[in-house]
Amino acid sequence: MCVSRLKLLKQLNPHTPIFAVYGGPLECYASWNARIAPLVDDSWCFTQPRDLEWKWRNGDQILSNWFQERGAELSWDTVMIVQWDLLILAPIETLFKGLGPEDVYLPGLIPVAEVEQEWCWVRPDHWEAEIYQAFRDHMAKALGYNGPWLACQFITAVFPRRFLERYSTIPEPEIGFLEYKLPSCAVALGFRPTEVSTIDVAWPVGPRRQRRPACSAERWEVGALTIAWNWSRPDGQRLFHPFYRPFPCHRWAIVGFLLVDSLVTELGGRLQRAWRKRVSG
Repeated sequence: MCVSRLKLLKQLNPHTPIFAVYGGPLECYASWNARIAPLVDDSWCFTQPRDLEWKWRNGDQILSNWFQERGAELSWDTVMIVQWDLLILAPIETLFKGLGPEDVYLPGLIPVAEVEQEWCWVRPDHWEAEIYQAFRDHMAKALGYNGPWLACQFITAVFPRRFLERYSTIPEPEIGFLEYKLPSCAVALGFRPTEVSTIDVAWPVGPRRQRRPACSAERWEVGALTIAWNWSRPDGQRLFHPFYRPFPCHRWAIVGFLLVDSLVTELGGRLQRAWRKRVSG
């Protein structure tokens, strides 16, 4: 699937360097790297002995580690994070043309207060609330920062070089969860976290929840019908998450893929509804 994503990225962004960051099992890195090497400009492996839970909660620390060990040596001004289950169907420069050189893009950016009663990472009756409070106390002590407290959906991001330079110097960087840590730290460090109008990101809770979002941090895969509907419209969305399967690179192959997948989905839905009606009857 990574090969599929990389081919599509190169097709849409032929002059943009691609830096691969590997965070999987160390024993699989060599074979993985051999397959993706022709498609990337650089490849780096996260070698710290951390479990999958830590890596999921601390993706920001993997990126910070990449910057310190490799990224600072590479030539770039701004970097976009493309996770393995993110599908992009437009050039990156088109998607983010409105961003300034010091802007930090974080999807679904909102005040924590909007989801404080529902979002498990900050909800007062959830055990994660203690970690959130520890993060706030740490920010006040280490950076003299007392808000505003912001949250995002970390499915992608755009970071200027100077942000990662500053972010990698924060003491005790593992305190907190990255989806409120990144936007709050961005403000504390003097950056402007922002969104872009071409990407609509839904939340799993709160006022920005959607029934069939094109982009969210939920586990359910975006359907082919949603992708096809957006892709067929000049003003439709071109960024989708999550999507767990390989995807073609060329226009007519994309048309065929979406058409077949949509028909299969529709047929499957009709059969399921018919079966439920038969069982209930």
